[in-house]
Amino acid sequence: MPSSGDPNTTDEFPPMAREEERVVLARRLPKAELHMHHVGSLAPSELARLHRQTTGVGLSRVEADAAYDLRSLGKFFDDLDKAVRLWGDEALVTEGVLRMIAGAYDRGVRHLELLCTPDLHRDEIGMEPDVLLRAVGEAFRVAGDELGLTGGIIIELHRFGGPRAALDLVEQTAALREKGVPILGYGNDGDHHTVPFEALAPAYERARAEGYRLTGHADVIEDVAAALDLGLDRIDHGWMGVDDPDVLRRLRATRTPMTFTPTAYALGGLVSRTGYVDAWRILDDSGVPLLLGTDDPELFHTDLAQDYALMANAVQWSNEQLGAAAKRSLEHAWFLDGDGAEVRAHWFAEIDALVADPRSPHRGRPTGC
Repeated sequence: MPSSGDPNTTDEFPPMAREEERVVLARRLPKAELHMHHVGSLAPSELARLHRQTTGVGLSRVEADAAYDLRSLGKFFDDLDKAVRLWGDEALVTEGVLRMIAGAYDRGVRHLELLCTPDLHRDEIGMEPDVLLRAVGEAFRVAGDELGLTGGIIIELHRFGGPRAALDLVEQTAALREKGVPILGYGNDGDHHTVPFEALAPAYERARAEGYRLTGHADVIEDVAAALDLGLDRIDHGWMGVDDPDVLRRLRATRTPMTFTPTAYALGGLVSRTGYVDAWRILDDSGVPLLLGTDDPELFHTDLAQDYALMANAVQWSNEQLGAAAKRSLEHAWFLDGDGAEVRAHWFAEIDALVADPRSPHRGRPTGC
């Protein structure tokens, strides 16, 4: 606090330590969230609210704790299925996504790409893909008007369903963008033990033919190789590729951008002979663009500010390196209209100001947002 009680005092706040500045910047820097799942972003408070609204009964503390208690891959997917069942209609979906966006925005997210798995909703509650995606799209429309937030939806092919279901999903949803649904691209999700990554090639090729960008979850080395074979625009996870010299060589050659979700890895979300921090250093030194994200932030007890702070402390970033990570996320963001150059330029200027002074005031939203 200022040293004087006089409201007109010109006394300045004392300087912060480097570690303190990193934590403040991790939250304040404008950044793009490029790996955040819709279902895994159901906050505990929202779970309790929806449970009472849909069942008429409050959620016990034991039940609430159990919903966010990560013990196994099987339980993880079961918890996602349970979360889906709480969003029974379009209005609930839109309201839920707006709450997720607001939470991310409060932690510096200015562009958000939300990963949605329509087949999961259809299987669990009978909600058709177009209904889900329109409801999510409405949330982005409101967030754009109220907050100036950009971004949209990445449709996830559900690996549990197999290649035919994946192709069907692309055919059912590709035209929705022309009808105003903010679809940015296609990815994949689900247990990698069920269907080989390469089996999704027909669906990916159809999405590419429709003009969409492509990403996908690469959870084992074989997935990374398959993603490179398919020429995806981005890879989700994939850092275990450093364990295979040939795959690492290909990553170095292509410099395919890769989303990286450190808190999920710290909790044991993926395993590799190489630890995730060392993998970051290897890939970063190789010129692979690494883009920080949260994955399933509520299930992994994190948010994007925390993930930035975690990596900043793990590799001892300077303020300038923190700012560079935030810029990199925006450089590789996907925009619906044009290349986003004006939006990026605005946020880059704010990043520069905050790096120079973490107490710097925000500069508002870009013109036209």
